[in-house]
Amino acid sequence: TRTMSFPPRQVTAPEGLLQQLSILASKVPPKRPLMQRPTNSNNNNNNEGRRTSQPNKMISPDKMATSLEAHCLLTIAQNCDIIPHIRSLPIDLRQALVDNAIKQTKSDMTPSLFSTLIHYFPVPTLDLPPSLSSSSEVLAIIANNSCSGDDNVKSRTYVPPLVSLSLRHCTVLDGASLDAILNSTHLVSLDVSYCNRLVSNDIHLISKICTSLQDFAFARCLGLKDDVYLESNTLLRVNMHVCTNVKSLDVRCPLLITLTAQGCLNMERVVLQVRHPHLETIVLSGCSSLQPLLDKDILAYCGHEDESTGVRELMLQGCTLMTDQCMTLCTQYMSHITRLALFACHHVGENALTAIAKTCTNLFEFYLSGQMYTSREWIEHLQHCIHLDTLFLPSSITGQDVAALMTALPKLRHLDVTGASLNDDDLCVGMRHATCLQHLNLYECDTLTDRAFENIQLPNLSFLNLNSVPISNQGLVSIASGCPLLEGIDLSHNGMISDDGLGVLLQNCRMCILYLHKCHLVTDTTLANIREYCSLTLRILDIFGCDMVRPPSINHDIVDVCPRLEKLNLNMDAADQVTLHMTQHHGGPLQRLMLTSTRNDVFF
Repeated sequence: TRTMSFPPRQVTAPEGLLQQLSILASKVPPKRPLMQRPTNSNNNNNNEGRRTSQPNKMISPDKMATSLEAHCLLTIAQNCDIIPHIRSLPIDLRQALVDNAIKQTKSDMTPSLFSTLIHYFPVPTLDLPPSLSSSSEVLAIIANNSCSGDDNVKSRTYVPPLVSLSLRHCTVLDGASLDAILNSTHLVSLDVSYCNRLVSNDIHLISKICTSLQDFAFARCLGLKDDVYLESNTLLRVNMHVCTNVKSLDVRCPLLITLTAQGCLNMERVVLQVRHPHLETIVLSGCSSLQPLLDKDILAYCGHEDESTGVRELMLQGCTLMTDQCMTLCTQYMSHITRLALFACHHVGENALTAIAKTCTNLFEFYLSGQMYTSREWIEHLQHCIHLDTLFLPSSITGQDVAALMTALPKLRHLDVTGASLNDDDLCVGMRHATCLQHLNLYECDTLTDRAFENIQLPNLSFLNLNSVPISNQGLVSIASGCPLLEGIDLSHNGMISDDGLGVLLQNCRMCILYLHKCHLVTDTTLANIREYCSLTLRILDIFGCDMVRPPSINHDIVDVCPRLEKLNLNMDAADQVTLHMTQHHGGPLQRLMLTSTRNDVFF
């Protein structure tokens, strides 16, 4: 058995508690059930040939755990007479019981009670809240109990080793208190995000000493500065997003699959020392200081000359220093890539895009924005990427090119052409063929009119963004008849739509998301239509700037009758009155509802 820092308190378990625990355990299919019901041979003989009764419905460990209060569980843990019974519980039930106890007690869980709990209920996973993890005593307890006391899995007293540990927001974890981690020789998953006292040497030590570690997260560790060095033969996934003080990342992990380092604003280099046949995902979004890849780094990032394996996802949006030449070289080894993001990579030009469109025929998602292109060559090659599902196009694209792509890409489901200068005829041609579209973003395509939607037939469309698009009620009527599955629409900054067009739309579509930001002609009538047609489905409503909408109607037609409403954006004076109404009639602000008052545009 494990040693304890203090003697356990001897108490008597409440009457029937052990029996309840045994019943709970018997409802999970365990390897070694606590209690086996005696079989009656006479009953078996009499029932021979009859249909057997249905077995008891299995209950998940999480649901069973909630039937035991936290103080009852601690009472069990403190009773030394029932250790064999506890140790023979299925591990998943034990895990659910401990998780529930920690969740219920929250800040009331003292280090002493925690020590008792993990001593008698040893579990393979510990996800500690900040109030518990930010205790030097708790870290010492984990360090002393991190090794398994019995390696025989078949033993009734088997103690599972600690394989997953979360110490997020721990304010005391530093180089001097790493024993809680380094002693866990079986540790597979570790999360030390927001632990600002950790330094770069600590991260290197953890990656090197923990020889079973596969998932390592140290996001937002602001104490990490300059160079971070990872060395491991087992690491598969690394998450270090928003480590803003890191300047260089050196990775020596031959089995690495995923590297996530978005938001590291000062990071200039990511060095992969060895070739990575397993590396599939690199996320470096927002690393605005990242220098262009050198020729010798191309293979390490994207693949091999003699193999088809390599990176499947490369997210470089916001890497403003990335060059056209660099991306052109990368495409030599990117035939297998499926997800590529080049948002705001202003120096990536048409040569790179043409090379990408020619080579990356397996593209599934392609994100472009902020670039200005005049050549149509890359558009012509992109039409052969028939597997494209999601496509974000730059605002410089023409309506003719959009129509050509929508016609040539039959599997396209998500299309974003924000700010593009489209004409009605080109959009009509494209929508006639893009019948699989589910999301269409036409934000600020202010050259469109109602004629673009006259014959719209998009049977699978679920969300349409027409923010700042000058359509009228006639366009809304066409959309309502041609998009039967529409669940969300953004009509913000539209001074022409009124209650009549919105009434037809609400009557024909089960609306869940409705943005009417600064639609000045909208009145209380639209809220009455929402109450009649969409009260059971509405989740998000933005009526900021709809000055003819009165607070009493908001309370009567929206707040009181929309059970699924999650977000409501209102004028400041209306928000005050709605808050007062919720306090008086609902016993306080509704927990499910986020009430906001903002002049900024809201996008889906």
